[in-house]
Amino acid sequence: MKTVVTYKKLVQLKTFAASVANIPNLEDDVALVLKLQKLAKKACKPLEDFDESVEDLRLDNCYKENGRIVRDNGQYQWTAEGEKAFRHAYKELLNQEVETHFDSAISYEEFKSILPEKDQKMVADWEDMGEVLSPFFVEK
Repeated sequence: MKTVVTYKKLVQLKTFAASVANIPNLEDDVALVLKLQKLAKKACKPLEDFDESVEDLRLDNCYKENGRIVRDNGQYQWTAEGEKAFRHAYKELLNQEVETHFDSAISYEEFKSILPEKDQKMVADWEDMGEVLSPFFVEK
């Protein structure tokens, strides 16, 4: 499938997939978890461009003296104005739309049903997660 989503949605999908991968005792149906990881890997390819853009924003807005970037222990230094500009530009970048591709959506109901009972309680209902996970997940 091809769809247009924001970078924010892709970051959320990648985070969700990573958190699922850390749930122990998913022996009952690892196929669905593998499908989720495959979906996240394929759909989130545009995040490589996103990561490069974030680094460019850091370089553009960090503190510089005489045109040289100032670092302390390898970390960028910031002025208040530079950090504000970076945060503003980062928020704009998160809301930028990007085209992504994936094979098929995953049933959220099916996904929840394979989780161990104690983990099902930690995962929110579709009403809470639908906005974050669609179009990669569908309710049923």
